[in-house]
Amino acid sequence: ANLFSDLNQWLLKVLLAPMIPGKLLQAPRASYRNASELAKAARVSVMSSFRFVRQLEQEGFLDDDSESLRLVRRQDLMSRWRSAYLRPVRELPLSWIDPVKTDRQLQSALRAYNDDSAVQKRPEPRACLGLLGAAEALGFEPFPKIRPNFYLEKLDRAALVSMRLSPQGAAYGPDVNVRVPIFRESIFRAAVIRDGLPVADILQVWLDVRSCPTCGEALAEEIRRRALIPIFAETLK
Repeated sequence: ANLFSDLNQWLLKVLLAPMIPGKLLQAPRASYRNASELAKAARVSVMSSFRFVRQLEQEGFLDDDSESLRLVRRQDLMSRWRSAYLRPVRELPLSWIDPVKTDRQLQSALRAYNDDSAVQKRPEPRACLGLLGAAEALGFEPFPKIRPNFYLEKLDRAALVSMRLSPQGAAYGPDVNVRVPIFRESIFRAAVIRDGLPVADILQVWLDVRSCPTCGEALAEEIRRRALIPIFAETLK
């Protein structure tokens, strides 16, 4: 079994959520005595949660002495989690259909798409800002020279057109990259809304930015230091 399958990553985010501010990650925040309580809070099947908890136990990532599900050896766990993101992600360059371009055009398009979804109960695909743009939306320094990225649950022409984006001609001078993620539930369930803008959560940004060759490791370290230190700063028993 893969400890870092899509649903398992979402369950990890739920277990880690109490250590991360709500404005940086959307998830329930509580302690859970067993897999059933975790399943109910995370909205997954009891069997999925049971398998996940059993694997954590087998690999030594749960505190045997705790009455609740408490993660231990978290630095090792986070290191292995990042390794799951070494595989390439499906990415497609896009161009704006409309000639008017601003620095915040992608944010405006995603905000409008999200508003439409709320009003019309639009079916999937879900979408959210990702990578460096998400880091900026969550309070980190902007990277204006980097092409914006966003996540779309699946390549859907109607969704792209509604955002005024197209792959046509983008190979020569793309404006935006769209990523179709392998791990969809863990990305979109944990995404936060900042001023109407759907944004990938801070853990997701930390996992993803290593793929940015110019600033990935530096930003990952800044995120770890500023937002994730409670996860990494384990107290010895």
